Amino acid sequence: MRSIKFKILPPPAILRNDVECFRIAEYTGDAELAVKVSPDAVPGIVIQHNDGRSAIESIVTPSGSTCPPTLFLYGPGIEPSVMHYNRGPYTTTQVVLKPHGLKTLFGINASVLSNNLAEPTEFSAGQLNDQLMEAHNDQE
Repeated sequence: MRSIKFKILPPPAILRNDVECFRIAEYTGDAELAVKVSPDAVPGIVIQHNDGRSAIESIVTPSGSTCPPTLFLYGPGIEPSVMHYNRGPYTTTQVVLKPHGLKTLFGINASVLSNNLAEPTEFSAGQLNDQLMEAHNDQE
């Protein structure tokens, strides 16, 4: 049986100028999933895992496909995509940035990452993945 719970959390006061919200999805099923995503032209950060491994097998767009790491920064989406998830439960936390958020938080021009992603080492967040994996709850 498939069950997905979604939560949307507001950003803390210190991040309100650059972060729109936090979206958390918890999947408790054991089937593979394919989630269609419409382009929304806003960047963000995703931490997603199934027992410490990437829950997303691939992200497919008309331009190609990629196998994302457990933590990645993504640029504005300009093409529709399909995220193919591996079997088993997972948690995905998405930090939805405001359009200027990549530049103000990371010094990255959003156009560089249009329909693309960057790994933690590419945006000076090498240890962030481990810290997020060790979090005990959504607030952490």
